[in-house]
Amino acid sequence: MTLSSDLVAKLIADPKYQELVSKRNRINNTFFLIALVIYAGFIFLVAFANNLMEQPLGDMTISIGLVLGTLVLFSASVLIVIYTIICNKTIDPALKELLKEVQ
Repeated sequence: MTLSSDLVAKLIADPKYQELVSKRNRINNTFFLIALVIYAGFIFLVAFANNLMEQPLGDMTISIGLVLGTLVLFSASVLIVIYTIICNKTIDPALKELLKEVQ
């Protein structure tokens, strides 16, 4: 579906659209900050607590740093899934409804 420039102009001018954009931006910023804290925390541990990160996990040869690095990657995947679910349940239906109203 292609949108005409008139339809796009009406959509952008709609207060509901502005509210939807604001809501999406809040969600984006929240997920960005969560990912930033997780990643920056890991980097700071690598930089300033490297003795801790190189410690083996129990009696195994796997280091704590390797486990935490894997958890950083896993957390990114989990955040992506949660973000997708939130957008599919809230943002996308609201945008489709708004498009119907504007047309």
